[in-house]
Amino acid sequence: MKLLFAFGLCALPASASFPNGYSYCKIVTTSHAMVSGISDLVNYPLTVSLTDPDLKTTGNGGLVNNASGHDIGFGPDCSGSGALLKWELESYAPATGSIIAHVLRPTLSHTSDDSIGMYYGGAFTAFQSTASAVWDTYYKGVWHLESLAVNDSTGNDNGTNNGGTLTTGKIGSAVAFSGNTYIDLNNPVNLAPPFTLEVWINITAPKTFARVLGNLTSTNYSGYELYLGVNGDTKANFQIGNAGNLGLTRSSVDLGTGWHHLAATLTGTTMTLYVDGVAPTQTQSPTGSGIANSSASLNIGRWSGGASNYFDDPVDEVRLSGGISRSPDWILTEYRNQSSPATYITAGPRISSSSRIRHRVIGGM
Repeated sequence: MKLLFAFGLCALPASASFPNGYSYCKIVTTSHAMVSGISDLVNYPLTVSLTDPDLKTTGNGGLVNNASGHDIGFGPDCSGSGALLKWELESYAPATGSIIAHVLRPTLSHTSDDSIGMYYGGAFTAFQSTASAVWDTYYKGVWHLESLAVNDSTGNDNGTNNGGTLTTGKIGSAVAFSGNTYIDLNNPVNLAPPFTLEVWINITAPKTFARVLGNLTSTNYSGYELYLGVNGDTKANFQIGNAGNLGLTRSSVDLGTGWHHLAATLTGTTMTLYVDGVAPTQTQSPTGSGIANSSASLNIGRWSGGASNYFDDPVDEVRLSGGISRSPDWILTEYRNQSSPATYITAGPRISSSSRIRHRVIGGM
C-alpha cells in the first residue's frame, strides 16, 4: 500500500499545480442577466471591480505578495489548465484588496453565466498580461483616466493633462476639470463612419455648450463632438460637421446631476445618442453631407476648435471605436457592467494550489 501511494505521488502530473506558480484561485462569475439582447457578445472587455480581503497584500493581512498587484491574474477557470486570459489591471489598492481589471472575454453569453478563474499569490514582480491585447482592433483609444498621465490602453495616443485633478470616478479614479482645464490628446483622432464615442461624466450644474469630448474645428466646423447643455440645461448633444454642414442629435430631456454614461454612434449619416445605456427621445437636425476629417487636436473637457466652452466637471472612462457602431445591446451591457459591477459579478471561495495537489494525490491512490 505504501508503494502504491508513493507511485501515485510521483506520477502526479505538473498540471495539478496552478499555472506560473500562483498559490490561490477564485471563480469569478458574471450573471448573464447583465448581457442585453438575444445574441452573445464577441471580444467583450469585461470590467471586473471587486474588493476582497484575500487580495490585500500579505503585509495588510491578505495573500497577494506584490504591492502593485502583479501576482493577480485571470485564467479560463481554476483547474490550472489552459492558457491564461488577456487582462488589464487598471488599479489595485493593496490595503483594501480592491481591484479594477478589464478581462477580454472572447464570448460573453446572454443565456448562461460566465465564469473565469482569478489567480493570486505568487512571485511576480512585473505585469503578466498586455493591456492593449484586451481591446479589439476597433478600439482607437481607451483612456481610463486613472492617473494624470492620461495613458491610452490601446497604445495609440497618450494624452497631456492641462490642469485637471484626480477625483473619485465612476470606475476607479477620474479627472476633474475646473477653471479652463482640459486634456489634449495631441492629434485629431479622426474617425470615419461607422464609429462610436463613449464617456462617463459627473454633472454638478447646468451647462451652456460645455464640450465633453471632440475635435470639431472652429474654421470650417469639421469633425465630431459630445457636449452638454444649450442654454443652461443638462441635455446631451452629439454633433458632426463637414465644412459647415452640421448634423446634431440632442436628448429631449435634461440628464440632471450625478454620473451619466454617454455613447454616440454614427453609421453612414445615421446619428444615435445613448444616455445610461439607452437611446432617449431625441431631436435631430439633418446631417448635411456627413462628416469630414478635423485638423484640430482631440480634447477632453473643452472645445478644441475654439479653446473655449470648458466642461468643468469630472470625466471618466473615455473610449473611441472606429470602423464599428457598437450595438445597442453592447452599449447597454457596458452600462450595466460599469455602473453596478457588484450587481452582476461575484467571487467564490478560495481554492489553494496545495489543496488541489493533495486532492489529486488521494484520487490517484
